[in-house]
Amino acid sequence: MEILREKAPGQAAGGFYDDDLLYAVVTVSPQMWTEFPELARELKEAVTMLTNLSGYVKPDVEGFLASLPEEI
Repeated sequence: MEILREKAPGQAAGGFYDDDLLYAVVTVSPQMWTEFPELARELKEAVTMLTNLSGYVKPDVEGFLASLPEEI
C-alpha cells in the first residue's frame, strides 16, 4: 500500500505506474477490504488519483471500487 500510495501522485502527473503491483492488490478477495477497512481506504485514495490506467488493470480497479462498502 505504501508503494502504491507514494507512486500515485507521480503517475497522475504523467509518470510510470506499476500495473502488476496494482493488479495484485485490487484483485484480492473483497472480504479482505471488509476485514481491513483502513487498507481499503488507503487503496481507494491511491487509485482515485490515477489517470490513464491501462486496459489490463482498469476493469479490476473499477471492480475493486464497486466492491467497497459505502462507508469506505
